[in-house]
Amino acid sequence: MKKVLCNIIVLCFCCPSFAYDYRKPLIQSASADTSEYYAFLSINANYMNYADYQLLKLNNDIINDKISNLYLKAKQFYYQKKYYKSQKVFQELAGLRNKYQLNAHSKKLVLNSIMKLYEFSSTKIEQKKYFKLLTSTYPYIDFDDLVIIESISEKLDEAPMLFNNWEIPQEFHKFNYLVINGKKHDIFPGKNIKLPKGEFILSLFSNTFYPIHKLISKKEIDSWAPNTVWINSGICDNPSLKVNKLYKNTFIFYKNDCVIENDNQKRVQQTSNDIKHSKTNINNLKPVNDYSTVSYKAKKDYKWLKNKWLWIGLGAVTTAAIISSNQNKGKSTNRTKKGF
Repeated sequence: MKKVLCNIIVLCFCCPSFAYDYRKPLIQSASADTSEYYAFLSINANYMNYADYQLLKLNNDIINDKISNLYLKAKQFYYQKKYYKSQKVFQELAGLRNKYQLNAHSKKLVLNSIMKLYEFSSTKIEQKKYFKLLTSTYPYIDFDDLVIIESISEKLDEAPMLFNNWEIPQEFHKFNYLVINGKKHDIFPGKNIKLPKGEFILSLFSNTFYPIHKLISKKEIDSWAPNTVWINSGICDNPSLKVNKLYKNTFIFYKNDCVIENDNQKRVQQTSNDIKHSKTNINNLKPVNDYSTVSYKAKKDYKWLKNKWLWIGLGAVTTAAIISSNQNKGKSTNRTKKGF
């Protein structure tokens, strides 16, 4: 029973799917200044910036649950020796590698699926195909964390990862985050990242613009610039709100700390965290207690306790008493022995 409880506690604290952030997602409108937006967030802990909210949704996407269920199904077929059915499910898993932004666990399951397909391969052409997928799909995964079959373990050690170093261009700097095959990158000048040489799924997130999801290659990305379209271009008195389910339960931040709830178009009343103090003349300030009614009792004088002669005398008396007591015990013992 204790072991079961420990496992539950570990899952609750370690698995992202068990976590839930109760902060409200706040979209920055076109009319609001970025510094004003972040200043508002810094003193209102019940809101979160919209880019972080999108990342949170990305990590808890239902596709990750689907991949876990498919992988479990493929393993069951495999252990039941239904290899054809198992192969079909593993192929379905491999086909999801560039269609969604996957979390680390899902990526490992997809890579394990590709390794199983390599194991199923009956020709060298098929083996080469799946080996290339394995080395180029997710260059960020540490293969030490995977269950690798012996037939390809040595090949992976010798084969270089198929990726290129790439500096994030200026056109991307209007966004907060760049996600490549499930790996998040903060965007700032001079930032270099690794890009797969083959196709990969790219996502861009910001607090202000529509998110971008695109299947692209290294060759294409060098000549591509993301299109920036404001999610909200209204003003506080005339908000431009979205009815799309993607923006359900979101809030819009306008100039002068105006926040509109997207679902019901109502302005949210903010409670100021600053306590307003009225001006007070320093001459009128009085102490809380003037101590006029406090009675004072003089301390007792215990200086006699520090007199060294007192302690010398007490020590001498105590020593004499101990010696006398020991002598009396010795006499009593001798008299007893003589009585036998």
